[in-house]
Amino acid sequence: MAQLRVYLKSFVKPYEDFNKALEHCKQRLYTYFLNCLAHPNNKIFKSVQISSGAHSSSVGEMDLLVYVIANHANRLIRNRFVRDTAGGATTDFSDGVYCEVYADRAMDEGKILFGLFGANHHEQGIALANLAFHELAHNKWRGLPADLRQKYKITDEKENIHQVGEGLMNGTIEEGKVANLIMTNRNIEVMAALIQHAVKQSTNVPVYSNRW
Repeated sequence: MAQLRVYLKSFVKPYEDFNKALEHCKQRLYTYFLNCLAHPNNKIFKSVQISSGAHSSSVGEMDLLVYVIANHANRLIRNRFVRDTAGGATTDFSDGVYCEVYADRAMDEGKILFGLFGANHHEQGIALANLAFHELAHNKWRGLPADLRQKYKITDEKENIHQVGEGLMNGTIEEGKVANLIMTNRNIEVMAALIQHAVKQSTNVPVYSNRW
């Protein structure tokens, strides 16, 4: 059986708090996807690897790729409306599906919850992982055949994993509560089905790291 590879490509200028949060994010995503691999819907993958870097040539159609952007103002998605309060977004580019999450949403959450004592990198990492898992579900939804969309009672061809309606796939996430979201059995069931299908990932994106 194959290995599921999940890449987080960061365009955030490295600094200590973010680096620590990113490590917690990777650990939480690893746990999430291990749960998905244990579900009977998974017929392909035996193990999972979470990496914080990726060369375009190394990303295949069975892999997952999410970009970590400093904040909403610097988002790469400009071809559709993205709410100011969004934690991320997913869209189709000419070379594949592209998804991004906004680091400030997760980093600010840790400061809001634990501001009197400094930032809590664990909570920030969980928040970032929850945002990433949500957008990666949008990402892989593109590859799900129509009969499985019908099975899961989700009719929108591109966007509406929100119809799952709970946990990490909930479409309404209150600010300051992203880290409180819990992965549900339904989330595991749906994502385990999603990762069985190929989706070409967008890797031809400009490097904006000089902008911040």
